[in-house]
Amino acid sequence: MRRNKDSKDYWTKFYEGLKAPLDPSPFARFCYPYLEPNTTLYDIGSGNNRDGHLFGDKCNVVPVDFAFGTKNDLESFMQNHSEKVDYIYARFFLHSITLELEDKFFKWVDRSEERRVGKECRSRWSPYH
Repeated sequence: MRRNKDSKDYWTKFYEGLKAPLDPSPFARFCYPYLEPNTTLYDIGSGNNRDGHLFGDKCNVVPVDFAFGTKNDLESFMQNHSEKVDYIYARFFLHSITLELEDKFFKWVDRSEERRVGKECRSRWSPYH
């Protein structure tokens, strides 16, 4: 699904209806040991912040989402945050944005060589979904 006028409503209802898991994802648990303490992490597509709660034990987590009442939507967040950050965590969200916004997102991520970027690509058969 690519983000359209119904996408925000879909994800807001998904999180409000408590269909979303609350425990950290297996992928977040995999990433957790690699995070350094006292750093900042942008959680892009944070949803209900299930992974951010885990990361918050080590990092200052900034949730970014267009649903579920977060303070930041992606496009305005990218426009207002050009500073360096320690980590950008973006799991399972590309399907919900337009191709144009996806292109802006990857350019925003790539603008600094000092960022630590990990990319997750998987199929529906992955144990980390």
